Amino acid sequence: MNNKEFRDRLTWSWFRYQLLKQEQRSQLWLSGEVSRRLGREPLSQGTVSRWFRGAVPDLESMGAVAATLEVDPGWLAFGSQSRAPAPDNPMIGGSEFSQPG
Repeated sequence: MNNKEFRDRLTWSWFRYQLLKQEQRSQLWLSGEVSRRLGREPLSQGTVSRWFRGAVPDLESMGAVAATLEVDPGWLAFGSQSRAPAPDNPMIGGSEFSQPG
C-alpha cells in the first residue's frame, strides 16, 4: 500500500464527510469515533495526525475509519472498492459512491 496514496484518500474522505454533514470536525473527534467503533481505549489525536501524514493504520482500524467517514473500506485502504457488503448507508458502495478521478 502506498502511504502517500492512502494519505490522499483519507484526506479526501475527511473533507467529503465534513461537507456532507455540513459540520467541521477535529482529528480528536475522529480518534474518538474510531476508538468507539473498535471498543478500545481512545486513540490519541497524534495517532490520527500520523495517518494524515501517511502512516497506515492496521486493517481493523482502517475499517473503523472507513465506517466513520462513510466510505468503502477497500477503496480507503487500497484504492479500489471491495466486494464486501455495503453498510446500511446509501452513500457507501454502489453507483452512488463517487471517488476522485
